[in-house]
Amino acid sequence: MTAKSPRVDRRPEHAPAPRRLLLLRHAAAADAPGQPDHERPLTPAGRAQAARLGGVVATHAPDLVLCSSARRARETVAALGLDGCVAVADDLYLAPAQLLLALVRAAPDDATSVLVVAHNPGIARLAATLGDDPRLGGGFPPATLAVFAPHASSWAQLGSARLLDLVRQ
Repeated sequence: MTAKSPRVDRRPEHAPAPRRLLLLRHAAAADAPGQPDHERPLTPAGRAQAARLGGVVATHAPDLVLCSSARRARETVAALGLDGCVAVADDLYLAPAQLLLALVRAAPDDATSVLVVAHNPGIARLAATLGDDPRLGGGFPPATLAVFAPHASSWAQLGSARLLDLVRQ
C-alpha cells in the first residue's frame, strides 16, 4: 500500500484587488427649454447608451459611485443597473477637474473601484490630467467611459493613472 503525500496549496496569498477609477460622462440628455439645466432628463438614446455601458462598468465592480445630483447623471447611474453604494452630491454638478479629483481623493481606501458620473468639461479635464494618453484627445462626448489604473496605493495619493480602456458610445 502506498501512502499519499499531503496536498500542499501552492496558490499565492490572496492579493488585494487592483484599484480602478472609472470616469463617466452622463449619457445623452434632452434639451429642455424652460427647464433648469440641472433637471434635464436623458433621451431614449441616452438611456440605451447607459444600459449598454452597464456591462462594461459592472466588470469593474464599483464599490462606490460618486454621482452628480443632476437628473441626467442620476438617470445614467440608474440605467447602468449597478448595485452598491451611490453617493449623490451637488458638488459634482458641473464641477471642475480639481474638485472632482479632491472628491475622489476623499474616497475610503476600502473602496477598490470608484465610478464618478459627472459632466464636461470637468470630467474630460480630469481624465486628461490623470492619464496622458493620446486616446483621450478625441473628446469626451456623452456616455464616454474612461477606466484607469491609479499609480497610487490610496485614493488620497491619487495624482496619475494609466488609461486601461476608453469606451465612447
